[in-house]
Amino acid sequence: MANEELWGEFAVGALFICLRFFARIKVVGVTNLQLEDLFMLIALLAYTAVTILIHLITVYGSTIGQTPESVYLLPKEMVASFIVGQKLTFADWLVYLVYIWSLKATLLVMFSRLTKGLRFEERILKGVIGYTAVAFVGAAISHICVCLPVHKSWQVVPYPGDACALRNLNYYLVSFFNASSDLCIIAIPVPIIFKAKIPVWRRALLTVLLCSGIFVVVATILRSYYSLKSITTLPVAAGWTSRETFVAAVAVSIPGIKPLFSRSKWFRFRSTGEGGNYQSGGKGSSHELRTIGGSLQTPGFMSRSQDKGGWRVDGKDHRGTRLSSDVGSEEIIFSGPRDQSQSSVQAPAPA
Repeated sequence: MANEELWGEFAVGALFICLRFFARIKVVGVTNLQLEDLFMLIALLAYTAVTILIHLITVYGSTIGQTPESVYLLPKEMVASFIVGQKLTFADWLVYLVYIWSLKATLLVMFSRLTKGLRFEERILKGVIGYTAVAFVGAAISHICVCLPVHKSWQVVPYPGDACALRNLNYYLVSFFNASSDLCIIAIPVPIIFKAKIPVWRRALLTVLLCSGIFVVVATILRSYYSLKSITTLPVAAGWTSRETFVAAVAVSIPGIKPLFSRSKWFRFRSTGEGGNYQSGGKGSSHELRTIGGSLQTPGFMSRSQDKGGWRVDGKDHRGTRLSSDVGSEEIIFSGPRDQSQSSVQAPAPA
């Protein structure tokens, strides 16, 4: 692949991640950044490392495309270069796994607040977290054990065999663990969104935002297909790795960037009025649908008093009262049962 594509995709992908951090800081403040933001930082560092490694692999070369006979015809300098390239390839797969699973962890932490107070959904989340962890271990073991002893992964002469040189099993096993865990994660918010009493267009928007991981699944499948189709061509594998990591960066960052474009992007509030409730199924119990970043607010529910500097809620001014706070920015959250006759407001985050 061309370096222009590699670094261009990285620049855009990293920009999306940085915009997400900007939105988070604007909405919740630096001191309220959470575990999901740590995972996103790890993802950004891993994304940078993956991109650098892909570039270096194309510089040093690889045994991809070689045969048991052709390796003996290689100059010593090229053999030494290929050894370095193979070591970088081995490391690149591991860093790639850290990157992808850090993004998964970001979504899982976000969804942990979305499902808070919903017993059935919380159990599903725990199951998905468990499977995602197992999938990471399975993918890492698959990568390491696909070529044993491990040092054969960067052996050039004699030819170590296709399993070590091409690592075609990685595209099957790692892609399976990757795509299957993505599908499980995507499934978490869908039933909650469709049970929520919100307009259809908002339901569709939230589905696209919170289930954008489907694009990552598609990218994973395409990467595996085209890499296996041209298994002996290094630029093809490198190119599709770059595209997949780019799509993943954008897809996971988009929900966090949305508050920047919301009508109430610099403050957060919640309401229990009509159109904002979610019935959990238990008799007499309901869960408040709380939105952050202004994605589901009831128009006109809250207004700022221009002359007195207070917050006006349902026709009443509230001043000198500690209003409830939250630390989310992109997720919709369902809190526990509460009196439906009450409403609460969140004050704007400090500038």
